[in-house]
Amino acid sequence: MLTVTIVTAALGIVVQPYAGILADRIGRKPVFITGNIVCAASVFAFFWSISAGSIPLIFATAILFMTVGYGMVNPLGPSMTAEMFETRIRYTGAATASQLGLVVTGFAPAIAAAIVQPGPDGWLPVAFFTAACCLVSAVVTAVWVKETYRTRTEDLGKQPASAA
Repeated sequence: MLTVTIVTAALGIVVQPYAGILADRIGRKPVFITGNIVCAASVFAFFWSISAGSIPLIFATAILFMTVGYGMVNPLGPSMTAEMFETRIRYTGAATASQLGLVVTGFAPAIAAAIVQPGPDGWLPVAFFTAACCLVSAVVTAVWVKETYRTRTEDLGKQPASAA
């Protein structure tokens, strides 16, 4: 599993810049949402392949889950978070949002350890929990995050002027 992690992380170094390039062309939201959906779907295949003990399947599903799916989410999160705030409060807003997010996600391993079950399908509750977190992230992004890839830096975080 350490080798799988190293390989997927190394591949991520190659893939993540392409996620950024794609986000610059079509927008951050569609790439971020797609990455979350890929993660939500592929986590089941990844955990199943681990339970099956098939090394080739573990590598293939890990690449889909961690390199492709997470590789679409990871590089975009920081810029999307920072762009939610106008320039005069950007550092404070992004830092606060980031740290609150880390506090919440820091409990994920403890939650996973608490809900994992014994037996060959004991991973299913963890997969459902992971998929639910990914889907919540996708929905929140779709509903509440403003697309900013074509917004001037000076205009980030500002409310549009209302028509008088």
